[in-house]
Amino acid sequence: MAISANTLFHFTSRYDTLINILKSKFFPRLCLERGLWHPGGKKWAIPMVCFCDIPLSNIAEHTQKYGNYAIGVKKAWAIEQGITPILYVHDNSSFIGQGLDALKWSLELCEKDSEHLSERLAQVMSMFFMMKPYEGYQVRDGKRRKIRFYDEREWRYIPPIIGKDQLNFLTEEDFNDETKRENLNSFNEQYGVSFNPDVINYIIVEKDDEIVPLMHDLHSIKGNFSYNSVELLSSRIISMDRIREDF
Repeated sequence: MAISANTLFHFTSRYDTLINILKSKFFPRLCLERGLWHPGGKKWAIPMVCFCDIPLSNIAEHTQKYGNYAIGVKKAWAIEQGITPILYVHDNSSFIGQGLDALKWSLELCEKDSEHLSERLAQVMSMFFMMKPYEGYQVRDGKRRKIRFYDEREWRYIPPIIGKDQLNFLTEEDFNDETKRENLNSFNEQYGVSFNPDVINYIIVEKDDEIVPLMHDLHSIKGNFSYNSVELLSSRIISMDRIREDF
């Protein structure tokens, strides 16, 4: 059995979010994560679109954490868009030490060039934004449990960290400010990833009885897709009920 698939899946917990993506683009959204460069475990909100490289036969556990709705896109298309696998590390990784040395070196340079301080720091920090702990803790439904992030085989799209006259990430404090969070999410929509129906291999819904309503909804967005494209997409709908039973 292949470990990797030719499809990358983007999951969501809501049916309406699935429809909104089909109507528009994959929009980066701020995600709060522990900064691997920060010994105290300080969290930062990073704009991203996340995908996983997991075959359908192994995807059921993933849905428990990230939702039962998904769009599966061709991996070749994802690579063309700059979507890339992330690097998993642990606290004893020599790579973390090398990254921290690079950050320290950048800070020393910034002392001599304060005008470009934010820009230089962002460039170094963006390297860490493509990393994730090998394992760690996640809170779901008010419960904290240890999980192995490595099993998610995550790929990411991250927009430019340095936007038009501003940085595209937030501290945890600013992320908890709803106005700042929503303003930056709106700002980052200019970096949304467009796609056409030909790159979609699967559309996943939670229940069998959601398949027909989704087919109707696809027909209602024909302004974005041609009739033939809608018919093709309709043939690629599958439910988590069916996946759990047949794969």
